[in-house]
Amino acid sequence: MQLSMGPYAFKTLAAAVELALFTRLAGGRRVTVEQAARELGFQHRPTDLFLIACASLGLLEKDGDAYHNSALSEEFLVVGRPRYFGGFVRMVDEREYLPWRRLTEALRDNRPLTWNEDTQSSLFDMADDADASRASASARKPPWPWRCSVSSSRPDSAGGSPCCTSSPRRWATS
Repeated sequence: MQLSMGPYAFKTLAAAVELALFTRLAGGRRVTVEQAARELGFQHRPTDLFLIACASLGLLEKDGDAYHNSALSEEFLVVGRPRYFGGFVRMVDEREYLPWRRLTEALRDNRPLTWNEDTQSSLFDMADDADASRASASARKPPWPWRCSVSSSRPDSAGGSPCCTSSPRRWATS
């Protein structure tokens, strides 16, 4: 049941982005567990487990005792790269992740999970400029193909997000 393990994979990715792990390893830099533990300020055991988890997800590669970025991480998860996607990961982690614990409640009540329809006109009415900046900077050119469809009503709680404000009936799902 790989699907049931999804939160572990996402939170590993989100922690690595928050810690700027991939940026620290940019350009082919390699670190041992001991070096990473010192740099991150962690003890050996959790650092070892964290690096193993990142490698098992294909985010890092291991050669001998040293870890380095995978090609995917080097392209999409290093701050400053043209296709950097970490801002979107951070936005999802900070704004979207916890509300999904209430999915059953949202389905019962027919209410959105991640924004308040009584005080916001859409998900994109951000609480602060930092959220908006991070989300828009990362979402310029998504690394996956979006599927857009036209809907006569808002999608269900597990549906998509509006593709653009000029076409409120167009929704995107990945």
